[in-house]
Amino acid sequence: MQLTSKIASYASILLVALTIISTANRAEGSSVQASTLVTEKGAKYGFQADLSTLRKQTISVCNQFIAGKPSESKERLIADIDAIIAHWNTIAETYRNNPPAEYSKDPAWTEYLETALDNFQIMRAKADAGNYDRAKEFCGANCGLFVTMNHMNGIDKVSDRMFMLRKTMKDSVAMQLAGNSKGAVDAVKQADAILVKLADAQPPTGVAASKFDADVSKIREAFGVLRVAIDGQDTEAALPALMTFVKTFGEVYIQYV
Repeated sequence: MQLTSKIASYASILLVALTIISTANRAEGSSVQASTLVTEKGAKYGFQADLSTLRKQTISVCNQFIAGKPSESKERLIADIDAIIAHWNTIAETYRNNPPAEYSKDPAWTEYLETALDNFQIMRAKADAGNYDRAKEFCGANCGLFVTMNHMNGIDKVSDRMFMLRKTMKDSVAMQLAGNSKGAVDAVKQADAILVKLADAQPPTGVAASKFDADVSKIREAFGVLRVAIDGQDTEAALPALMTFVKTFGEVYIQYV
């Protein structure tokens, strides 16, 4: 089997795995119910809780883009995106002139809000046109934006460390596929340092240390297999190892966003 055929085969398996994760974590209920949930959580816990709810819903939509098709129907997918945009508008309206204390000194605060809305709207337009491959790029742009927003304000969350770990490993495999073996190995070294920091982190509030350690161990095990493939410049082994890593990572990550 030629390498291109193997890549297509592994990609198909990866999409199936991500679709399973998306279905398992799909937000339940109508758009109105979801919007109410954001408002109620925000009233009790503030911006971070609002953002957490929104990001879980966004991840569910993103996974459908990665799978290349809606899990139910295009109409439901667009309705879910409209709900996300409505939620974001509610968040922006609530905090635009009253930023959370942790972001209150950042002059780019309102720019973050506008950029996220732009990304969501472009994401919707691409999805409505059936261009799910491009839609997922703007979905991912907002995940990265939220991580950057925290980084710029000195906020170090477990989920942000996880995000950077996944991004770095995906970049590593992309470098390997492009023939940049040195860059791929260097990226793995960076990811290893991130994993060490992740393991050393304090578990988030409400998460038992034993559970956190077990979750990090799951990620570390999948990371180890992928690292061996990258360090050994074994492109064929790297692809299924990435599939396993992304699946394992996704099952853990959704619990910490």
